Amino acid sequence: MADAWLDMTPEGSWPWEGLVPGPQLAAAVAGVDPRDLPGQARVSLLAARESLVGWAQMLAADAMVATADAVADAVTDAHGLTTLQEGWIADELAAAVHVAPSTALARLTTARALTVDFPSIGQAVSEGQLTMSQARAITESLNSLGVRRDESGRRLTESVLDQILPTADSYPPARLRERVRTAVVAIAPDQAAQARKRTVREQTQVNFFTDAEVGTAYLGIRGSGVDILALRNAVRDRAGSMQSLDLDADRTSGQWQVAALLTALGLLPTGMPASAADAAGADADPPAPIGIGVQVVMDLPTALGLAENPAVIPGYGPVDPELAQQLACDGEWRRWVTDPIDGHLLDDGDRRFPGARLRRFIKARDPRCDMPPCGRVARTDADHTPAYRDTHTTSAATMSTACATHNRTRDDAGWVAEGEGRWRSPLGRIYQTRRHQPLPVQTSPDLVATDDSDPPPF
Repeated sequence: MADAWLDMTPEGSWPWEGLVPGPQLAAAVAGVDPRDLPGQARVSLLAARESLVGWAQMLAADAMVATADAVADAVTDAHGLTTLQEGWIADELAAAVHVAPSTALARLTTARALTVDFPSIGQAVSEGQLTMSQARAITESLNSLGVRRDESGRRLTESVLDQILPTADSYPPARLRERVRTAVVAIAPDQAAQARKRTVREQTQVNFFTDAEVGTAYLGIRGSGVDILALRNAVRDRAGSMQSLDLDADRTSGQWQVAALLTALGLLPTGMPASAADAAGADADPPAPIGIGVQVVMDLPTALGLAENPAVIPGYGPVDPELAQQLACDGEWRRWVTDPIDGHLLDDGDRRFPGARLRRFIKARDPRCDMPPCGRVARTDADHTPAYRDTHTTSAATMSTACATHNRTRDDAGWVAEGEGRWRSPLGRIYQTRRHQPLPVQTSPDLVATDDSDPPPF
């Protein structure tokens, strides 16, 4: 559930709190030894200094762009326009900051994006509202829109930023990339579908690398995200089934997964400790089928072809509506009945552990670990937040998803789940997680009710 979180801790009386990044804040935090401060003040000092990093990086970005422009002018003056111009710029920048030329060009690309293409993002970094990592996640995810404009002549990227920037500060970079991709698919679904098809066609391949010195090799499979995700899930499921047949085998989880893939293809693994489970799988003629399941989450109008809103594949991210509709044609429909008052699934009373139905509902509603810095989606539990000992209630209203680590060890680490997405850190910092917030969706004119329309049947 922890797509995003906010630091809700009230400001203290430290001299740097409340100051915007700049010379005054730099002076306030200079010379302060965090080891002389209590725990909460150390976190506050860290946040203040991190905001100064963004401010300084934007100063450097501005200087980098200006330097690149100066190099470009110099090359043009001396030789006219030349295809070597970019190389000269890279060499100059790389020499100045002691990095490889390729790294210098990558940093220049980011600098130009934040100072020239999307100055509003750069301003947010300068003011401490966004980190440089968050800013890069946004700008890089906007590349697919290029300079396309809507009917009024406004760039589509500006429309995306109108949706993203107001809450961008509370999202980590990975979640920001998903939100930008979702907005891009929503605003230009046809282009997103074309870009996906082109990329899948151009980049689908199987690569083989070998490391003869240690006797291992690497098989890299790159293809459509839904295909590779299904393949990964199938290999994991088969590996788990095989391991259950031979619990005493001296194999790692990775070796079991390789064995699962080999036996599915009718090959007997020979480069790892033997297991009776291999023969059982390889002897099957044909090999036992692998159950592949890909879950697609979309709204009803998109599923019916009445709208073109983005869909989500858990574990992969947003996809364009065309692909989602294709996947949904062979999908399994599942319905949950919820309380009409608060929208929660009917609870399991005072029993300690949730039933299978409630557990599936919680994990579908909250696919990520609720712990603010986590967000894992694999190997998660249905977790009581706050703890069961405090509520003696097991319901969707008092539970969320948590990874095994944060479910079972957070008490020992000093983290406290206070309920409704509110967390208290060991140092007393207060964080409020947010449930997944879908971006605004498009509505077909055919679905807009008039005053004399009957209410929808759902």
